[in-house]
Amino acid sequence: MASVLAAFARPPAELIALRPLLGIALFGSAGTLIYHQQLTQAGGQGLPPEAVAALGGALAVAERLPADAAQALTLMARAAFTVALQFTELTGGALMLLASVLAARMLKRP
Repeated sequence: MASVLAAFARPPAELIALRPLLGIALFGSAGTLIYHQQLTQAGGQGLPPEAVAALGGALAVAERLPADAAQALTLMARAAFTVALQFTELTGGALMLLASVLAARMLKRP
């Protein structure tokens, strides 16, 4: 376990540069997956791919629909986006809390 922690304590410069990008990619992918799942479960099975891919796509599709359908799609897409955003925020916060606890424990050791 100590060797694993030591490897993370002094990673190569290339790995340090990739950390933020990896986090963005992972959280972005998770958010997109959850958005897609939420929108599909809410009744968006027959929507065009751009509507299911992202909130902006759903809003663009809603502009071309009749008023009632546009309002329903907008509400579904915004609710799905909110759920996805909340998940990624809570997960990121939990990981940051875990990292701070680990850092505090490592700093207390002689």
